[in-house]
Amino acid sequence: MNIALEHKNPTEALIKVTLNKSDYQPDVEKKIREYSKKVQMKGFRPGKVPPSLIKKMYGREMLIEGVQSKLQKELSEFLKKEDIRFLGGPLPDYKASSKLDEELEDELIFVYRLGLIPAFALPEEDLGVEFFEILVTEEKFEEYLATQLQEYDISTEVDQAELGDFVEGVLHPQESTEPSPEEIETPVWKANFPINNLVLPLRQVSEAQQSLFLGAKAGDTLVFSLYDIFDEPEDQIRYLTGLDREVIAQLKGNFVLEVQKITRLLPAPKSLELLQEIYPHVRAETEEEFKQKIKEDFAKGQQQLIDSMRNDFFKEVLLKKINLELPHEFLKEWIAMSRQDNASPEEIEQSYQEEQAELVWTVIVNQIKRQQNITVSEQEVFEEAYRFLLRYTEVDTRTEEGLRTMSGLTHNFLSMNEGKQHQLIVDRLTENKAFSYLKEFYRERAASVRTVSLEEFFQILREEGETEARLEDGTEAKEWTSLDEHPEINPDSE
Repeated sequence: MNIALEHKNPTEALIKVTLNKSDYQPDVEKKIREYSKKVQMKGFRPGKVPPSLIKKMYGREMLIEGVQSKLQKELSEFLKKEDIRFLGGPLPDYKASSKLDEELEDELIFVYRLGLIPAFALPEEDLGVEFFEILVTEEKFEEYLATQLQEYDISTEVDQAELGDFVEGVLHPQESTEPSPEEIETPVWKANFPINNLVLPLRQVSEAQQSLFLGAKAGDTLVFSLYDIFDEPEDQIRYLTGLDREVIAQLKGNFVLEVQKITRLLPAPKSLELLQEIYPHVRAETEEEFKQKIKEDFAKGQQQLIDSMRNDFFKEVLLKKINLELPHEFLKEWIAMSRQDNASPEEIEQSYQEEQAELVWTVIVNQIKRQQNITVSEQEVFEEAYRFLLRYTEVDTRTEEGLRTMSGLTHNFLSMNEGKQHQLIVDRLTENKAFSYLKEFYRERAASVRTVSLEEFFQILREEGETEARLEDGTEAKEWTSLDEHPEINPDSE
């Protein structure tokens, strides 16, 4: 057996595989033996059909399967051993190859076309991309922390209602002194009243109607129209009462709320114990140290947010700077073969144009992975899967039992689909690391890095959006491209 690689140009090559009978015959004999153990044939016990009979009846099919099996194995090992970086996969050149549907010669020749990844280097200069560094003030951090602590606020009964308090009581319709003819017979909707233990959050009451409730005390009787006290009455009445929309549509008159008590939520006292309950993954000895670590995590999250919102723009600029030559015609043929849907040349051309930018980006990322030896540990994979599952489960990880449950769910998730979920996470993490390397590489070469708050960053995006709108209106000229992911073409050797 012999395998030879012949370069036609920088982006395409030919692979010529020469097989002798001694190369593929063992694979053929193996398939015959395997088939004889599985086939069921009249007159023979299961698994006891003589291989010689199988060879006589199915020898031709077994021969073709054996040759194809040997080809695939040797070709795959050759590409891996020679570390050939290619796009898509080998395309068979049937005209230059031996025919398997004819009488086989002692020597068989098979030729494959291969699309190669050309060599390229990252531009060393500043890309002209503006980078941002997040500024988290103490005030913003305290607002964030207060939001996280709200779930642990302490409900306290007070004497008089203030803005933000909760008025609790019994709600029922106000009875008319002189009922109309329609009201002599009790309307069906009144069967839903009275509503006991109703809780009215005063922050939901419209600003114009809040004076009715401010200063209210237990024992007071408040009269109002449900439709008048809310800015969005139908939705807010439904949230307050739990009644169906059909019933709510009939609640047009005045209602009485017999106030039973006023409650107020007071912030829970900050303590190391409370912070540990909210953030079980953080380890610290003192409250100040704990808060500092939470602040660092908060800042890191905001930095990741603004970075992610600039990713497409960064990719677009870098792709324009790297002039990567591709085997265009080869890749179009590869798409046509992969799709297997008899797509027209126009459809193939459109598909290729849509996928080309993402293909180049994948090549760039994969080269960074190789050059920087980017890997991920099993611990990183586990933690990524753990965080992903935590968003979709209601397991209480503040307990030992909850932690064990989450750990088991994570291990099961990673073993799904014969480990494909595990590999997907590995691929995503390594790509994220390569992307981070690229951004840091050009951040260091940037003319400047602006320090901004999250609000300032969003204002910059709004201004850029207005500029983009002008560009789309034709007032200025600039090309904007989409870099959505397209999975059909991937550098197989990466």
